[in-house]
Amino acid sequence: MTKLLVLTMLCIFLFPTFNLGGIPFRIEDLIFLVLILIFPSGILGYSTYSGKRILIMVLTLFFISNIISLSLITIQTTNSSIQDMNYTFSIFRNIIIFCSGIAIGQKLNVPFFKLLLIFSIGPLISATVSIIQYFNLFGMGEFMFLLFASAERMEFGITRAAGIIGNPNYACYFQLIGFISLICIPKKERTKYNFTYLIALTIVTLSIFVTFSRTGLITLLISILTYTIIQRKRTSLLITFFIFLASLPYINNVISNTRYGVIMENNEVWDATLGGRTTSIWNEKMEQFTQKPLFGIGAVNNPKDTSAFYSAIFDNSFIFLLVSSGLIGFCILLFFFIAELYYFFFKRKNAPQNLWLFIILFNISIIIFFITTDLIRNVTFTSFFYFVLGISVTYANKKSQINEPVNLYTNPQLEPG
Repeated sequence: MTKLLVLTMLCIFLFPTFNLGGIPFRIEDLIFLVLILIFPSGILGYSTYSGKRILIMVLTLFFISNIISLSLITIQTTNSSIQDMNYTFSIFRNIIIFCSGIAIGQKLNVPFFKLLLIFSIGPLISATVSIIQYFNLFGMGEFMFLLFASAERMEFGITRAAGIIGNPNYACYFQLIGFISLICIPKKERTKYNFTYLIALTIVTLSIFVTFSRTGLITLLISILTYTIIQRKRTSLLITFFIFLASLPYINNVISNTRYGVIMENNEVWDATLGGRTTSIWNEKMEQFTQKPLFGIGAVNNPKDTSAFYSAIFDNSFIFLLVSSGLIGFCILLFFFIAELYYFFFKRKNAPQNLWLFIILFNISIIIFFITTDLIRNVTFTSFFYFVLGISVTYANKKSQINEPVNLYTNPQLEPG
């Protein structure tokens, strides 16, 4: 099962999306379907707490609300096609992914810290590629950039690394997840592989900076602050604060000739309009929301295009949800996030060590990136998020002794998920 999990993670990050008759398809989708077919009883199995079934029901309600949104807008137009249902298909796909995560989580008996290492595989690969791209290591910067990103992004040279995701902001998000996964590994487990651990942590941290994502930098700082507070590492927090103060005189030299430097030179402060998003994009999209506030406009209608389902740029996942799914769909998905946080909070005392911490930081990164990106529509994000969440939901039901590898032999029968 561990090998299958590693294979799935590699498929999520390394294989592109294929187009089959206008419908997007990914290699890992086959794995998700196989997992559900092999372990159907593990998905809706009985347990002392029915939290996972509630989460599946909420995702199903979100799917139904989007079918209603699509149906309402279809009635009003005559130029729709099968491709117009892609977003609705993707929402149903999220349910499949979440259930497959639950299914494989039932069969996994590895310690949670090893799961964190597996979760960081894709982000670590992306982080390594980002560093090669930006610093042109081994003369492969341009080749690695063109392998994963479009040539248009190289018009003025490689000024921002794009990792294996093809987009600097998305790459930064996943590399942050790698950072979060690594810092959530318990200290006693880190010391076994101290040198390797430090190298991996350095790689992901540096890779976050070379994407030059303002959202990523803010998320990194908030994640570190949250981690030190929850872990009660007052000494680490003070040291970090003094290091930051000591480095202030040198910051201008460090960011000179970088995207951060250009932003500071042009504006002297962070751009309050977020690069014009709030004025040129967000205002226009919110006007669309006010026209159909309850169920939205389905797969996103762009008034400047003849197709009622033109997939327009939003740069804000919350606004995308409001416009496409309406207030009803938005509230349903918001309840899903609240419910999963409550689920893990309810299970935190008996869950594996640092699972609750990982979930908090995981959700913080999503909330922040949802503000300035279309992350919710990114297929790599949906594959990774719902699969990891499904596995974590199952692990929250397992006894804390799973952190001790010896117990896998002395007491292999774990509490069912």
